[in-house]
Amino acid sequence: MFNTRLKQELSALREELSSLQQVQESLESEMLALSLDPEGRIESVNQNFLDEMLYKSSDLLGHSIHGFVPEHVKRDEFQQRFNNATEPWRTLCRHTCALLRGNGKEAWLRSIVQPVRSSDGRIKRFSVYSSDH
Repeated sequence: MFNTRLKQELSALREELSSLQQVQESLESEMLALSLDPEGRIESVNQNFLDEMLYKSSDLLGHSIHGFVPEHVKRDEFQQRFNNATEPWRTLCRHTCALLRGNGKEAWLRSIVQPVRSSDGRIKRFSVYSSDH
């Protein structure tokens, strides 16, 4: 009886994990995807991001995402207020941002930033899904 309940719970958790993995795979196959550590350093990027933004992964991994933001955007008052606010990055956030492509030209990306939390509530990383527009 005890074992049956645990097996059912394990089965339900595996099914939920499978569903979430399918959603993630679908997003990553269609969109530009990257993950950032809590300080904004790039941890991973998908091939769509590399192809669209004209980078190699070695150009990006370990670097701060802010290093790829055009200078005029960094000086923009709205952008500075947004970056200095703590709340927007603590919850799911939709954001349009400009990043420099590998060739130096700007790309405006419509992005969803999703904080991923550890079991104790601390932010482990940010998953970012974007489309070029």
